[in-house]
Amino acid sequence: NFVGLVEICVRISSDLENTDFVYVKSDSGSCVLAYSGEMVVEPIYSAIKYLPANSTIYQKEKGLFILSQGRNKALWSIDSVIKTGLEYRSITAYSKSVVKLDYGGGYYTLFNGKEFLEEPLLLLQNERLLINKGLAVAMRYNRYGLLRLKDFTFIVPPKYQGLKYHSDSTYHSIQNGLYGLVDTMGKVLVPNIYERELKKVRI
Repeated sequence: NFVGLVEICVRISSDLENTDFVYVKSDSGSCVLAYSGEMVVEPIYSAIKYLPANSTIYQKEKGLFILSQGRNKALWSIDSVIKTGLEYRSITAYSKSVVKLDYGGGYYTLFNGKEFLEEPLLLLQNERLLINKGLAVAMRYNRYGLLRLKDFTFIVPPKYQGLKYHSDSTYHSIQNGLYGLVDTMGKVLVPNIYERELKKVRI
């Protein structure tokens, strides 16, 4: 009964109460309808990008949508836990708890199930988000540590001026412009006494 229906783009299966979602385009915009016909998202968006749950990144997440209206974007999840306003110029979602909401910055924001956290922020490594065994470099109070994403707990306290991936078990620590080495539990393997990054060696 949707007026101005142009095409059904994709049918989305969801584990939420065995509900299937249908992404529908209209001549007035785009919208998402529940399979039962109940409208979930109002048809005011110029584009809707579905991040499928069966992709490599999203296999443990059950569906995220990026909604666009002109140059502005919003983020919405099938379970409606995440539902932002149209206030972002770009959105990149790594998972339902790790999202880059970009006003022009280079960090990923964490979502605790109720709200987006101002801090800690996840640091991009070589312009990409690096997740190593469930850990990521994160910033709090302008200091860097190693955050466990499962429960947002700092395994390596945020006390360094810089922290960079070195190997799966070690990270470069930076203090006063000098490099050292710590492991993923925060143990200092090499003190901050070197002027350059250390080469990869077996520890």
